Amino acid sequence: MTLPDEVASKVYLFADDTRMYREIINTMDCQQLQSDIDSLEIWSRKWQLHFHPNKCKVMTVGQSKLLSNYTMTQRDGSTKPLDKSRLERDLGIMVDDGLAFSDHIHKSANKANGIMAVIRRTFTCLD
Repeated sequence: MTLPDEVASKVYLFADDTRMYREIINTMDCQQLQSDIDSLEIWSRKWQLHFHPNKCKVMTVGQSKLLSNYTMTQRDGSTKPLDKSRLERDLGIMVDDGLAFSDHIHKSANKANGIMAVIRRTFTCLD
C-alpha cells in the first residue's frame, strides 16, 4: 500500500490519524495543497480507508497572510469545505496555530489540581 506519487505535501499516516502539511508561500502552493488533498482522498477510496470530512480540519501555523478554503469530497459526491482550527491535539499535546503551548500547560495544570483535590478529599490527615 503506497501513497500516490503525485502527492507533493508531507503526509504521515497513523492508525486512525493522518497529518498533511505544506509550506504556503503563494497561491500556487494553496492550489497544490488542494490537489494533494484530492489525490490522498482518491487513494483512500481505492484502499477503502475513507476519511470523514466532518472530522478533517485545516490549521494554518505561522503568520501567513494567504488564507485559502480547502474542500473534501464526501461519499455522496458532494464537496464539503474543511473547518479551520486554532487548536489541535497532536500526540497528546495541545498545539495552537502560533506553536504556543499555553493551552496545553493550562489543561495539564487543571488536571493535576483535580487529582490533588481528590487526594485531599480522600485523606483526613495530610502531613
